[in-house]
Amino acid sequence: LWRHDAETNLSLQKRMGNMIIREKNFKHKVALSPSRIDKYLNCSALYAATYLYKIPDYGNSGSKRGSVTHDVLEILHNDRHKDKVDQILEQETCKNLGGVWKLVIRFAKKYGVNNQDDLDLIDKFIYVALKTGFFGPPGTVKIYSEKTFDFEVEDAGISYRLKGFIDRSFVYERGGNLYIKIADWKTSKEKYKPEELLENNQSICYQLAVIRYLFPDIKMDSFEFIFVKFPKNPIISIELM
Repeated sequence: LWRHDAETNLSLQKRMGNMIIREKNFKHKVALSPSRIDKYLNCSALYAATYLYKIPDYGNSGSKRGSVTHDVLEILHNDRHKDKVDQILEQETCKNLGGVWKLVIRFAKKYGVNNQDDLDLIDKFIYVALKTGFFGPPGTVKIYSEKTFDFEVEDAGISYRLKGFIDRSFVYERGGNLYIKIADWKTSKEKYKPEELLENNQSICYQLAVIRYLFPDIKMDSFEFIFVKFPKNPIISIELM
């Protein structure tokens, strides 16, 4: 299991079937990412403004609430904060835990969303994320938070570089075998529509990264988007490739 840590991940060049994966000495200075692909497909002008002309994107209140939520969850992931997570789950709020709530407010001020309405939403987002399998399925032996990937692929005459990070990766044991589960938190105001799930670029990129690069020897078992704005039914399971 531990051989999958970043510093010992894969050798400089590893052939997997007809696909060659290279690390570090990249031919491509520009790397594809799910957000970069989606931005290009949705609006080429916005893509040009962001990636070609480097016009700063200051985001909106929704994306900023998402940044606060992710930053707090990243800290709560640490084992020494498990008692705090248990208290949040029991009380269904962060507001009664002085240290955690101060942290939420500090990040909210950083992103400019420290008004009461935004703080209330962030509090609910954190609670839903924590209650939705935050520590993985039964048998979890390793949790990776914001697992990064950056690799180059040559396949069937096509060459490209792909990079990004995955919110949560769970390695768990079942029936004597190891499996991978992927979870990605979404703070958007709407869930994906069925047609948006058929060819979801983020799902495709993440599955490629997991199967071909991060954990090639462990079977991927499930992929979930967790829409934390919908506490009653936050999970959308993705059909694996």
